Amino acid sequence: MRAILTVKKTLVVVMKKRIESLRSRHCFLSCCSILILFALLAGCAQHAMQAQALQSGKQDGLPVDITGGQLQGGLSVVYFNDKFKHIDDMPKSKQAIAKFGIVGPPVVTLDHQFGEGQILDSGRTTEVGVLMNGLIHLDKPGTYLFQAMSNDGFQLYVDGNLIVSDPGVHGDRMSETGRFEVAKGGMFPVEIKYFQRKGTATLSLYWQPPGSTGFSIVPGSAISHLQQ
Repeated sequence: MRAILTVKKTLVVVMKKRIESLRSRHCFLSCCSILILFALLAGCAQHAMQAQALQSGKQDGLPVDITGGQLQGGLSVVYFNDKFKHIDDMPKSKQAIAKFGIVGPPVVTLDHQFGEGQILDSGRTTEVGVLMNGLIHLDKPGTYLFQAMSNDGFQLYVDGNLIVSDPGVHGDRMSETGRFEVAKGGMFPVEIKYFQRKGTATLSLYWQPPGSTGFSIVPGSAISHLQQ
């Protein structure tokens, strides 16, 4: 009888240890599952962020095909009459641009020290925003560097990529250097955003093409737009 009781007690102890072992293993597996889930979610989030970054502009450095299009010198331009404090205050959507924008003649040069005079062909000396679009001819592969001297806010996009940004209210000053990598020479979409709030104004865009030793004004011959 005692032997039977001893065996029963032994079996009970073994079963308890087995149950505890299973519980520990279950907890371990649950923790592993949670960690794996977090890792998957983090990976998805990183992938989504990378995808969003790629949507900001093309990354291949290849020119656009303008076959069949008719080029006209200078960049197309739209003006906005308002007291902007930041580039982001300017209209962004196609609807807002169409509603508030005033179309002007093409901007054929990108070297302007306005002082207290008129901003391009806007008819205004202060409280005006400028949106220019078109193409820039980057004729050889390699790294192109860009800088802007502006007063006030300025942004440069090449092929949808933000290259130069000095977007707030400020006096005459040179921006930080931006770079754009070209895999094959040709025409690339370009967009320039600029605003003048009050006082004096300046707008000059500089570049350093591959093989050049210094910065120079982007020539008017390098900018154009497709006629609509």
